[in-house]
Amino acid sequence: MNKTVLIMAAGMGSRFKGGIKQLYEIGPNRETILELNLNDALKVGFNKFVFIIRKELENILKEKVDKYPNVHFCYQEIDSNRTKPWGTGEAILKAKDIINEPFVVINADDYYGIDSFTKAYDYLEENNNYGAVLYKIENTLSKYGEVNRGVCEINDNKLVSIEETKHISLKDNNVVSIDKILNNSYVSMNFWILKEDIFNILESRFNEFKNDVENKDNEFLFPDVIKDLINNGEIVNVLISNEPCIGITYMEDVKEFKKYIENTK
Repeated sequence: MNKTVLIMAAGMGSRFKGGIKQLYEIGPNRETILELNLNDALKVGFNKFVFIIRKELENILKEKVDKYPNVHFCYQEIDSNRTKPWGTGEAILKAKDIINEPFVVINADDYYGIDSFTKAYDYLEENNNYGAVLYKIENTLSKYGEVNRGVCEINDNKLVSIEETKHISLKDNNVVSIDKILNNSYVSMNFWILKEDIFNILESRFNEFKNDVENKDNEFLFPDVIKDLINNGEIVNVLISNEPCIGITYMEDVKEFKKYIENTK
């Protein structure tokens, strides 16, 4: 049976000034973050890779990922009456015709660590519920500016809620968002473990969203769908990673990332 990773790689990366950050070569052998994740996923047994991309990135991305097995592409473009894509919920929906099995979702521009892929693979082997790999908030921050995170409430190893929280930074040894202290919180970095029935749910909710949305730049975000599912009684089990989740939000993050990879690879 396929063990599938869906990679969301169509984002704009507006705060990163070094080019297309999904394709920024940062590893010891000029690997992108994307490739570092795929290498980890392969090591633990994942064998199918589905990429959500912008069409304009296809040729250059193929040069990076053709070496991997069972690769597929889906495309998320910007509608003519919008200034940005519809969001992560619509991005995942684009893979409806390619994925027919339980799967995991990751971002292309965050490095999750092999511990996360190991736990997700084992979970797919043993469990039929939805799942979320979460991280300690202190292990997801940038030294060079504020970040946004999905701050989670957990009860009995189950996800209770997730709230998008902006302007998070480290100040005076505290993790803060404006005037709120978030020390020892757990956050989602969009590493989800999903059942194939999610596509029908997404399709229905996205159609409702498009019909109801007033601001044409509002986004159909996947964490909002997860919140609705939880409120309707769906179980989303939590897996806690023991490693950092390292992203490239700002150009200055590159040096820190390279240092981390040199010490772990």
